[in-house]
Amino acid sequence: KKYILETCQTAYDLDMDGLMIETHYHPTKALSDAEQQITPEELHDLLDKLILRQSKLQDPKKNQSLDSMRVEIDGEDERLLNVLIERMKTVDKIGGFKKENNLTIFQIDRWYEIISSRKLQSEELGLDPKMADEIFRILHKYSIQRQTRILHDKSDQQD
Repeated sequence: KKYILETCQTAYDLDMDGLMIETHYHPTKALSDAEQQITPEELHDLLDKLILRQSKLQDPKKNQSLDSMRVEIDGEDERLLNVLIERMKTVDKIGGFKKENNLTIFQIDRWYEIISSRKLQSEELGLDPKMADEIFRILHKYSIQRQTRILHDKSDQQD
């Protein structure tokens, strides 16, 4: 019940088409979901507190500013993709090295080292450590997949 306003505002901010809020004159006497229901008065207050935002700008100058920032983030995304390409090239080299030296793809100690060090680095840089954790888990997943393909590639083995 205490998250209804926050949830509703988030739904509006994500441009959802509607809300479903359970109301009851006596929520404690409701036959189901009493703990998440609010009274009609509370509903009225909640609706008054919601901020309805536009999904599109009407001012051409402000729209131009937003477009300019979007061009900037598109450039950042392109640079990020190029860094990921270089990272995957290194992952391929590591996969080849592991294959040549008969090493396992996954090494748990290295995994723990990556997760803990990247969390600390993200905190020092002012990034959300949860975001960094998710990103590095995804990167690691795809690195493992690439190295698995390399390890199982039989094209360079003798018959």
